[in-house]
Amino acid sequence: MDRQLTADEVTALVNTGCTAEDWNAVTVADGFDSGLASRTRFAGTVRVGARCRLVDASLVDVWLGNDCVVEHATIRHSVTSEPFGLRHPVHVLAEDGARQVPLYHRLSSQLAHLLCHLQHHPVAAKLLEMVDADIARLDASRSHIGDGCRVLNTSLVENVWLGQGTMVEGAVLIRNCYTPDSPTAPERILEGVRFEDGVALAGSLLDGGSRLQSCLVGEGVIVDPTFSAKHSLFFATSEFLLGEAACAMAGPFATSHHKATLVLTCQCSFNTFGSAANSSNHHFKLGARHGGVLRRGTRCGSGSYIFWPGDIGAFTTVVGKHLRHIETADFPFSLLLEKNGESVLVPGVNLFSAGMTRDRAKWPKRDRRAAITQPLDFVNPAICSPYTMQALEIGTRLLRRSHTLDADLRHNGAVIPAGRIAPAIQIYDTALIFYLGECLLRGVCRMKGETGIRAEDFLQVIDQAMADATLASGKWRDWGGMLLSGHDADLFHHDVLNGVLATPEAVQERFRAIHASYESRELAWAASRWRRDYGEEADEETVVAFLGKWRNAVRFRYDTLLRDVGKEFTREVMYGFGVEESAIASFRRVRGDPGAEELVLEAREERDILLGLVDGIM
Repeated sequence: MDRQLTADEVTALVNTGCTAEDWNAVTVADGFDSGLASRTRFAGTVRVGARCRLVDASLVDVWLGNDCVVEHATIRHSVTSEPFGLRHPVHVLAEDGARQVPLYHRLSSQLAHLLCHLQHHPVAAKLLEMVDADIARLDASRSHIGDGCRVLNTSLVENVWLGQGTMVEGAVLIRNCYTPDSPTAPERILEGVRFEDGVALAGSLLDGGSRLQSCLVGEGVIVDPTFSAKHSLFFATSEFLLGEAACAMAGPFATSHHKATLVLTCQCSFNTFGSAANSSNHHFKLGARHGGVLRRGTRCGSGSYIFWPGDIGAFTTVVGKHLRHIETADFPFSLLLEKNGESVLVPGVNLFSAGMTRDRAKWPKRDRRAAITQPLDFVNPAICSPYTMQALEIGTRLLRRSHTLDADLRHNGAVIPAGRIAPAIQIYDTALIFYLGECLLRGVCRMKGETGIRAEDFLQVIDQAMADATLASGKWRDWGGMLLSGHDADLFHHDVLNGVLATPEAVQERFRAIHASYESRELAWAASRWRRDYGEEADEETVVAFLGKWRNAVRFRYDTLLRDVGKEFTREVMYGFGVEESAIASFRRVRGDPGAEELVLEAREERDILLGLVDGIM
């Protein structure tokens, strides 16, 4: 129960240098200890919790929870139309504000994706109504400092809601900001940071003099030395250091670690920006109104440049400067390079590379959200999936049509050299066979175990999975790092519009259910795709013939991978070794033998396991 200060408590506070505009406007919780406060100014309506330490502090219209520490800091409040920065519009993918996502204390990467890309759709209008109603439930009459918060050595903290456990230490300015309760993964806003009109979610870190305005810093996100950002959203374990972002929607697992890197008006996830990677959104006509999409897994090499608008296919590596608008969404796993002023696309070359294999293993290990009980963002780091396979199939059809012309293929601003078309078709065909076989065999293993697999088991799993074929149908989507079928996307839209999903909690639970269903949907899609190629009357002989192709695809995949690893052990990469002994001897001492590389050992083991699954059939 809160109560008024006693006369003895007021006297004790005055004796330690505390002042108040009106001591009657100061209430305290049971357990308040006046001996823990010194040289503190109280103004407006202030509530102080139990066991709070206040030293050289100024509190103006503040609700202070239990066990808080406020030292050498000013916390004040004024009523605004955007309480604690919530509802503040973030201009993503277009600096002119044509696309807006409001700051929200439960904003997930999935919800942000829909609000951005369905900007003028009735679904977005319904979702915004839910968001607004949820924000309206907050008490915006005072700044809120939750239990266990620490606010130390910070010049000004104004119009804030700091959830349980938040740490603010050494910051310059925190204004119009919100952090949720997260005692197991507290938010940290540290040395030299300026944070205005923003939300920082569980496990996030802002440090090193970073400057952020109109931004959301998501769960497990790190924004560190001198990074600056405006009107940007960062989700799920992204890392942004040293460079700059403007109007970006980044994450999950987006990474920028270098100076002179500008992440501008783009959506990205599972990607890397090299040093001095850049883009431009200005046509010098109607202003800075253009943006683009770097689909999951895109890497932007050092010094790379992209002219927006554009849409770069999943798991593409971008090298050089691209001065035309490019759309390569139908050619995933590619290399996009500059040659003689043209954008040259080499499809498929990243698919079985060592870098792709390493990425597949590293993302789950880098997830910093283990301490968060219920993460907001649902993240599926899959590389091969129905989402990428559908794009790959479209690309393959385009390549086949062009291959008969024996000429370069010009496609949406890029050139695919004639000599690269046949190899790309082979890689894409092999990838589809590899993926279908692996996916279906995983389904067999879940049902029968990993030994004694028979062709009839393969057909049985396909038949069972086909019962869910409708649920896996349609164009697959990537909603902020979560993969889902067209059917599930359409059902979500329908249920929002018809009131089945009417609260933020219901929407989040639907996202959770969609994410949890991925494995079964993926198997159903693979079964449906296999039936399309091999027919409803396919028998055990058909299975044996397919698995023969699949074994060849497995060997091709791992032979390609091991050759790619071998490039790290050629003489060209030995430069810099051999100052005191032979280059080879020095290199081997530092780098070891290629056959002992962890990636090589894991790849060989994985290859042997996969081939062993069908020994009984073959």
